[in-house]
Amino acid sequence: MKQAKKFHIQKKHVLHISKAFFWFVTGAILATFLFISFTFIIYEKIYSQVVYPGITIGNIYVGGYTPQQIEELFIKKNEVIEKTKFIFSLDNNLITISAKDLQFGYDQALIAKQAMSLGKSDKLLSNISIAFQAYFDGLNLQPAYRYSEDALNKTLA
Repeated sequence: MKQAKKFHIQKKHVLHISKAFFWFVTGAILATFLFISFTFIIYEKIYSQVVYPGITIGNIYVGGYTPQQIEELFIKKNEVIEKTKFIFSLDNNLITISAKDLQFGYDQALIAKQAMSLGKSDKLLSNISIAFQAYFDGLNLQPAYRYSEDALNKTLA
């Protein structure tokens, strides 16, 4: 009889500890979720008008830049590119055209739009993943280029 009572008390004790552990773990998971959610909401508000930290475009760091700053950066790069000359040859015919005449260069508006949109969609989990990845590991976008196909066709015609 004494053995059965002792076993019953131990069973109650284990059940009590199991319930306490379950609620502790549940509370810890809930607290972690709420902490990450509130942290990300604040992070989103701080960086709502600028690119998230850790984002580069063609290995050029643009984290914290506004879209206008990104466009200005690539407009300056386009000014250097405009001086480039392209030479096309077929048999003995040579045709020369400048990058400026071809309207060749970075598509600064598209680059700025893409950089700003990273981590700012309507998909919460994707946004959190991109923001953390950019912050901790960095994200490098390849720059977008543009050229005038009409100008190229006129030159080659």
